[in-house]
Amino acid sequence: MASPADTVILDDNELDQFALLRPWNIEACLAFSDIIERIINNDPLLHHHRQFIEYESMRVPLQQAMSISRQLNNSGEFENSFDTETETESDWGNKSEGDRGQRDVYVWTGGYVLSLGCLPHLPSIGWQVGSGRWKVGTTNLDPCGGVDILLTGDSRRAAVRGIHARMAFNRQTGLLMLQARHSEPYGVRLDNESFALQSRSLNARSSIVRFGKLEYIFAYTVQPNSGSEKLFQLQKQKFFREHLQAPPPIEATSATPSQNDLVLGNWTLKRAVGRGAFGTVLAATHRNGAVVAFKTFMRYDSRSDRFAQLEIAAAEQLKPFLLEFDRKRHIIRLEEVIYQRGRREYDGSGPENIWMLYSPLARGTFQNHILERDSNTINETVRAILFKQVLEGLDCLHAHGWVHRDIKPLNLGVVSIEPPKAVILDIGSVALLEPGEVGFRPRPGAYGTVSYLAPEMELATYHAPVDIWALGLVAHEIFLGSHPWKLAVNPWRTDKNRYYTQYLNIYTDTIQKLRSAGSGTIHDLIAKMLAWEPRARISSRSALEHPCLRGISTGDANWTPSSPLAGSKRPRD
Repeated sequence: MASPADTVILDDNELDQFALLRPWNIEACLAFSDIIERIINNDPLLHHHRQFIEYESMRVPLQQAMSISRQLNNSGEFENSFDTETETESDWGNKSEGDRGQRDVYVWTGGYVLSLGCLPHLPSIGWQVGSGRWKVGTTNLDPCGGVDILLTGDSRRAAVRGIHARMAFNRQTGLLMLQARHSEPYGVRLDNESFALQSRSLNARSSIVRFGKLEYIFAYTVQPNSGSEKLFQLQKQKFFREHLQAPPPIEATSATPSQNDLVLGNWTLKRAVGRGAFGTVLAATHRNGAVVAFKTFMRYDSRSDRFAQLEIAAAEQLKPFLLEFDRKRHIIRLEEVIYQRGRREYDGSGPENIWMLYSPLARGTFQNHILERDSNTINETVRAILFKQVLEGLDCLHAHGWVHRDIKPLNLGVVSIEPPKAVILDIGSVALLEPGEVGFRPRPGAYGTVSYLAPEMELATYHAPVDIWALGLVAHEIFLGSHPWKLAVNPWRTDKNRYYTQYLNIYTDTIQKLRSAGSGTIHDLIAKMLAWEPRARISSRSALEHPCLRGISTGDANWTPSSPLAGSKRPRD
């Protein structure tokens, strides 16, 4: 037998290795060993594929190879244990005489390595998996057969197509996706689910994957919340930037799956997500690749249950309206409610978690994306698009009688920057103004945030203009660089604020300065949004038609940075 000395055997501990695919059944073990034999014998067709393979320096009996593959500890990591006292021992008793004869077969053991230090042939496509496609007998010889992960040289026997599947990162979420390229019987199975011509996310610490007749165990080798995880995420960001021409993926969903992630049916909930530039985001991923935000309630008595049910009822009441009218998806939407004990009714038997799943998932808010970051980071055009999208969301609500009642930077989400995509968050305070009603009665302290309260909200009947006032203050912050009056108490209540007259003067001066910038500017729009009398306040529809926003396109397709808003504060050089 040829010596493997001239073959590169990869180090298990390399930081750029993030996952390993190892044979799990007999057919896969034999197919893998045949590939190693070809590599050792310097098959010129396998020059590319050998980069993605690691193997042990000695062959072992096939039964022992099966035992090695199935030695997984509780964290989903591979152990190089040669203990043969496993469940596979009994498996052999169920095999045919010919299969039991394979006890005497010696095979190479190891697996396929996924690494950002050794990229696939076409990085923008991902790691292609299959038996390869070569144009034999022609001068146009494909150097790698179109695949990176070469599973077998006998496609018919293994029921594996030339390009059977691929593994690639989702450009938005950073999730590693497994895509089946063919229909049955050449599909793919992930754990207990078979699928064809579709994708599934590899969002568990380890999974069983089947291609045709070949079965493997896929496992992440990067430890969550470790130094290697931080390095891997930095490498992934570089990969996205250089090879996918995409911004960094969503931090929460891009994190390597952990044993601490909570699995509920087809959803995987991230229990602890790191705090970074985008703030803390709680995310859930579905097996089909969908991602949502989730909110957790703990109910432990009738009072806490009533609080949770009020928010659930409000979100459920709003959902049919959003499905019909919010076609641009500028308002967060309830997708599913999961009860820990499976019942909506509280049984009183002790604490119980309730998970509310919302989409789309925002990677941050106006607060931490715009106000708490260097103004050079988010340019004027992007801020204008995000702001106009929020206005479009408000206009959708207001046109049908809904009022948000708690607009502020923390409740305005940023789904993406390239292209800009904003979403209105926290719909727990949203309410519908019924036909014939002129407004909502004031309930001081019940709704809204002090610094963004319109003058009438805690003093008189109010309706949609309170949202316009609050968004006008947000506009003052994101375009002009400051909030004109930020207080811990409502500045417009004489019974709560002894400096009412002083702040009224501040308000008057602010409006005068805004108006002095001239019509057609962002200053002019903000002044109209902050009109004292609700009837004089500009509506969301009219605000969208204001000259300073008229040329701002909010569509996702082919967006390009354009000229800044007239009168807005320019980023520092």
